[in-house]
Amino acid sequence: YDFLIKKVNYIKNKIGNGDYSGLKIYLKKGDYYVCTTSFSPCEGEIVQSLPPFAEDNFWVEGVLPLNDLEEIKEKAESKLDYLLSNYSLFSDKVLFHLKDFRVLLALRCYKKLLEIAGVVSPIKEVPSLPLGSSGITLPELSLIYTLISQGYKYSVSDQPYGLSLIKKITYEGKEVYNSKVDIIKVFNDRYVAMVDSVLEKVFQIGTAKRQREKMTISVSGKKYYLPVMGKTGTTNNFTNSSFVGIVPVITRDGVSLTSAGGFVVTGYVGYDNNMSMKRWSYKVFGSNGALPVVADIMKKIIDRSNFQNIISFGSVKGNYVSLEMPPDFQWYEVDPMTGISLAPLENIIDVDITQRIETTDRRIKLWLPEE
Repeated sequence: YDFLIKKVNYIKNKIGNGDYSGLKIYLKKGDYYVCTTSFSPCEGEIVQSLPPFAEDNFWVEGVLPLNDLEEIKEKAESKLDYLLSNYSLFSDKVLFHLKDFRVLLALRCYKKLLEIAGVVSPIKEVPSLPLGSSGITLPELSLIYTLISQGYKYSVSDQPYGLSLIKKITYEGKEVYNSKVDIIKVFNDRYVAMVDSVLEKVFQIGTAKRQREKMTISVSGKKYYLPVMGKTGTTNNFTNSSFVGIVPVITRDGVSLTSAGGFVVTGYVGYDNNMSMKRWSYKVFGSNGALPVVADIMKKIIDRSNFQNIISFGSVKGNYVSLEMPPDFQWYEVDPMTGISLAPLENIIDVDITQRIETTDRRIKLWLPEE
């Protein structure tokens, strides 16, 4: 806006002084004329003679009458005065309109989540943080995935990272140490169910699908796939390879499996000097480095569990054992391109019945009646 005002004033001064050099006059519709500098011309017919200057027929860039531009300036300044007198510059109504503030807020929340999980390594609030720009330890990685996959934070107050390898110590029949585990619920079950369903896909169709055959049990000669979860990790230049594996446990009623209280196994492969694990065409990823090691440990846990006892219950569909879900949790088929549910819209959310979702070639079109 300031640029346009300066440009208009520059042109007006030149015209007022009878100096038409560097200006091109373009004939527009009716009696409207456009006067602009040569470096930003508008489409139109060049006229040889300059019409009498009047603000009523002077259009800036052929888009906006000068009078309207002045009126916009007055209203903008009036609105600015109103905002400054009624809102603090640091109020939430102002800050939430700033992208940089929203990014900073997201980073703060992300960092707070890591602190809640038990991460003590320094975390830098930079935009690349979700991509892994801050280094953490394997115990911290275990704590993070325990929190997001189970919804609970487990900690022993007098132990590093809140983890304890020793549950109880007795001497001559007397208990001399007992690690008291503090359990805090952080996320609701619906959130945990959604995260678990994503982590399950790593073994079903993701980077760990080659290890899926290990995550099975056999009952009466039939193979059943277990709902194990995981996530691979590979750093830049292949210096680190990591994998987090999650094995569920049998619920207290013994009829299904749950991630709450399950096993979280983390593995790491790499050189102490962070040398790249890349030789010619061979590269060590999370899937061919740490994953096979973690998968073997997960298989040992499965073999020592009594998962065969739940096969006769309703948590088994075909040859796949499913995780226990919250009672109000429902599955919907969604469009892979947009994530929008393909179920009838009125069955999902309460919206104006005039709105509909139409699916064509896996893409969503939102339309309203013509009226």
